[in-house]
Order: sequence, then C-alpha cells, then structure tokens
Amino acid sequence: MMGKRLRLTTLVSIAVVALSGTILYVRYNDSVKPTEGQQATAQEPAQPPTPLSTSGPSKNQPLTIVFG
Repeated sequence: MMGKRLRLTTLVSIAVVALSGTILYVRYNDSVKPTEGQQATAQEPAQPPTPLSTSGPSKNQPLTIVFG
C-alpha cells in the first residue's frame, strides 16, 4: 500500500513540474516580441526551388527526391 502511494505521489509531482515548465515556457515565448523598430520576418530560402525536369535524371546527376 505504501509503495503504491509513493509511486502515485511521484507521478503527480512529475506531472506538476512538467505542467509548470510548459506554462513558463509559453509565457516566456509570448513575452519575447519584436520591438517597434524590428519586424518579425519569416526566413526565406537562399534560392527558390528549381522546377523539376521532365526529361528525368541523367547519368551524371544524382536523383533527388524531396518530401514536403
């Protein structure tokens, strides 16, 4: 009986710590906002993706498969 109570107490304590950490993390990320002079910009790729060739890969070029 005492072992089950200790195990339950431990699990509840871990859950409380995890929940508290999650709340603090979310609050911190919400509070970090760009100032008036800064703008939030999405990172763009250095080069736009090239269109796929309909002729297929040649023997000199490796085959590239992209998922996304």
